[in-house]
Amino acid sequence: MRPPSRLAPRSSALLALVCACSLSSGCYRTAQWWLDLPPFRHDAGEEIEMMVPMRDGIKLATDVYLPGSAVGSPPFGGQSGVGNRESAGGIQETGTKGGQAWPTLLVRTPYSKSGVPMFMEVVGRFFARYGYAVVIQDVRGRYRSEGKWYPVLHELEDGADTARWVLAQPWCNGSLGLLGASYLTVTAWLVADQVPDAVKTMVLAVGSLDPYIVAYQRGMIRSDVVGSWILAMHTPELTVFDVRRHFDAFTRHWPASEADDTTVGNVPFHDDFLHHPARDEFWLRHPVGVASRARMPVLMLTGWYDFWLVCILGTWGYEGSGRLEQL
Repeated sequence: MRPPSRLAPRSSALLALVCACSLSSGCYRTAQWWLDLPPFRHDAGEEIEMMVPMRDGIKLATDVYLPGSAVGSPPFGGQSGVGNRESAGGIQETGTKGGQAWPTLLVRTPYSKSGVPMFMEVVGRFFARYGYAVVIQDVRGRYRSEGKWYPVLHELEDGADTARWVLAQPWCNGSLGLLGASYLTVTAWLVADQVPDAVKTMVLAVGSLDPYIVAYQRGMIRSDVVGSWILAMHTPELTVFDVRRHFDAFTRHWPASEADDTTVGNVPFHDDFLHHPARDEFWLRHPVGVASRARMPVLMLTGWYDFWLVCILGTWGYEGSGRLEQL
């Protein structure tokens, strides 16, 4: 019987616990017990980092986590289950020596595929033990990936190229699952729109395809939301106390167009956001309508009193329609 303490409020404590499990097999099993999950089906498998080329030649840093041998059985042929090879086209591929193909989870993130702040390697190792191949990628211009980053601008093409690369790998069985929170929900929706037959499901939290309702509320810029995001994106090394100090400086600075310059330096998309307070062609260029084309099951998570509630429902046009007040 489970101890009652395991039923206490879990969100923050469990996140901290899982993040602490990044290296230790014993800690992984502690997290498994705490979350009341079924037993792991596989041992820890191979982990590979590679640069995956996009259609314009830019290469994106990508980690691949593969399941190891089934629990209680010997490894594939007594060797590591994965090897690297170069394809005829010069694109690096991975192949399983054991001939295994797995359903694959794909995550594309601007918040680092490894280490703080998201500890995505924990996600990769955890799901690999349940029999999934896991692919986690730094989006263009972020961390170890090449190119220049601008929110959403390249995600449709890069997501499509990455998904098709994954589907061509011998360790992928042709079924994709997508997951993530915040900006990762955008990258997931865009992948699902490009390879809808391959994407079987998505689990998404606190995100929206419509950047306007994230950045603006009734015509006023959300300095708290935009400011905290800019600080998170451009100063990941800051401590909690530094973030609070910079956040106060950002949100109180006037004119608002100089708030980024006085805290983290010039952020081009911040100026662009401010120059478009109405929902004009700048915002309408974003592919908001892809959600209406989705036919796979999708689980979306947020809090009832979280501002993300309106953002999530706004994906289907609830915001400003009067239908939100009827819920």
